[in-house]
Amino acid sequence: MINPVNPLSLYTFDLELLLFVGIFSFRLDKQSLFPLRLFVSLALIAVYTVLWDFGDGSLLVDIPCYALLFLLLIGLVYFCFDIPFFSALFIATAGYACQHFSYKAIQLLLLWIETMAPGVRENAVLANAIYFLFYLFFLPLFYFLFARHIRPHDDRLMDNRRTILIAMVLLIGATTLNLVFEENIDPFRQSPLFIVCSFYDLLCALLALLFLFRLFSQGKMAREYRERRKLWEQEKKQLQVNKENFDYLMILAHDLKHVVEDIGASDQEGRVKALNERLMAFGKGLKTGSEPLDLVLAERRTRMDALKIDITVMADGKCLSFMRPTDVYTLFMNLLDNAMEALAKVDDPARRTISLSVKEEMGLVFVHEENPYQEEVHFLNGQPLTSKDDGMPHGLGVSSMRRIAGSYGGEITCRALDAVFVVDIALDPSKRLKEETFD
Repeated sequence: MINPVNPLSLYTFDLELLLFVGIFSFRLDKQSLFPLRLFVSLALIAVYTVLWDFGDGSLLVDIPCYALLFLLLIGLVYFCFDIPFFSALFIATAGYACQHFSYKAIQLLLLWIETMAPGVRENAVLANAIYFLFYLFFLPLFYFLFARHIRPHDDRLMDNRRTILIAMVLLIGATTLNLVFEENIDPFRQSPLFIVCSFYDLLCALLALLFLFRLFSQGKMAREYRERRKLWEQEKKQLQVNKENFDYLMILAHDLKHVVEDIGASDQEGRVKALNERLMAFGKGLKTGSEPLDLVLAERRTRMDALKIDITVMADGKCLSFMRPTDVYTLFMNLLDNAMEALAKVDDPARRTISLSVKEEMGLVFVHEENPYQEEVHFLNGQPLTSKDDGMPHGLGVSSMRRIAGSYGGEITCRALDAVFVVDIALDPSKRLKEETFD
């Protein structure tokens, strides 16, 4: 063995394993009475380790003991966290893979240090200090590379049983062979063979992790697809309903205008004239050449009037004809809703203005919107976040806009300049989106 003789090595192994499992699981939903469940689980593992420590250290004892410890670890995760069994298996396998990778990598580093400074392994305090300092490096490293991607309610993304079982078999095979290697190979006399075996162990542990998180990434993509499908269906239905309502109101406004003209009495001339002007304004509306855009502008007109927001529109809606109507509707709905949300917090009514333009230049379609703002704007990865009543940051509207722009080969840029928020969207008509089917 490369690491120094340590009478507590079995207990430190447990600690390392639990810490790595902890970085993957601490964000997951916990069972009721979690502190008590955790205490009972840790006590059980501690008792098991004490009993194991009384063994003779032979392979016939250690191999089954390591396997049983792994099963106990799965049970701990399943007992303490409100997740399915195969999600607990995912977490335990990922933690074990990280612990084993770190262990073999530190062994190789200690071997290299011993060749550069002979005698280090003879100093138990120094060797152990080096060993655990490197562990303090690997713990945040694996958190940053893998564990930080796991969020609450992500447990349902870890249920690909075949992939988990493949990763688990790969890891168990590597750890079993490692026990055999360490029992029969002296690294300081057979260092080339030891190095080859160690790199094999590292490869197996890394492959197990990549298997698991490939599964996890696919699960996230599938969930996003399902959410997009649901949103798309809702938007399509809402667009159709709104269009029918809008057409009905246009007809109604036209008929009412004639009724008002017929009943206009001299003593009510002022009121009738004002009502007639409002009906004419609704009946005319904005005609940009894009029905979905016209619909969004008409729907938002009432709220803009209530908030005393003026809007200036210079839009050639015909250049949006390459886009799906639902995408046009969703894009401009989010764009205007975000602008109105910001303007509602502006104290000076004179500053409550929206400027919107849509034009085609050099084969691309450009959408430009700007509006003043009052509260501080925060950005995360170039995306603005708003703070709503729940105190949590939100940026889903911009995320939806970014997704739509990206699906047409475009991009969205958001800036905050001199108390004016600016959104620029570039779209490529040549990247016409193929009609999606959600079967």
